[in-house]
Amino acid sequence: MNTVEFQSSIPIIENKKAKKTKEPRVSLNNFSAKLASIGAALVAISAISMIFYELSVVGYQKTLSFLFKKNLARLEKRLKTKFSPLAHAQLCSMQSINKSLLLQKLTICKQEEKEIIEYLLENFALKEGQLEEILKGAHVRLRDQGFSYQKWAVEIPTNAKKERLSSHPSDKHAKQYGVRGPFFKEFLFSQITEDNEVFTWFQLENNPFSFGYFYRHTFDYLKYKITGKQQGPYGSSFATHHTPIFLDLKTFV
Repeated sequence: MNTVEFQSSIPIIENKKAKKTKEPRVSLNNFSAKLASIGAALVAISAISMIFYELSVVGYQKTLSFLFKKNLARLEKRLKTKFSPLAHAQLCSMQSINKSLLLQKLTICKQEEKEIIEYLLENFALKEGQLEEILKGAHVRLRDQGFSYQKWAVEIPTNAKKERLSSHPSDKHAKQYGVRGPFFKEFLFSQITEDNEVFTWFQLENNPFSFGYFYRHTFDYLKYKITGKQQGPYGSSFATHHTPIFLDLKTFV
């Protein structure tokens, strides 16, 4: 082989090497594109599923409201057999809340919701209008040295409460729980210590922070940031965790 032939063969060898190094790059780019497409499809499917779930929840609530829509006299009569005389009297005497809606929800409330509302009314001194504020989402602190928190954390069945997080301050060792139902929507509670005093705190949330309620919970949060008012199931309240309602025990529990 002469010098000219040898030199002419060099570029050919280099081109072959160049082709070999480019092939995996093309393959890697195709894989990244496919992965991105799959990711986008999964996000779209999740978003569509969440929207349909949200619509189904709204439809379910509207259906319940229609099925249990009755005249107030019949609703109040039905509640007499379900609640204690004290709870029945206070729940039926509220004026600032849509009474028809309130009584409809009370007739289908869960046992845990019933027990919590009766426990609060029987053991804590509520001033006029405070029950309405609680049902509108007010942040409440009970001066009970954490007794109510310990009681609810232990006595409420595991399948009836869910451990969750929130932006509200709590003691490091105290878990936050949510109890969901048609009456409360979500009853969020935990414990906090300030100035050497232990409080049980709770509030009602219009929409829980969970799948199926994400958009509505986010909307409630935006309304809270704009208005400075807690968003509860039956209205809104200026009693946030910065300015809570304090309730004292009637007697030692």
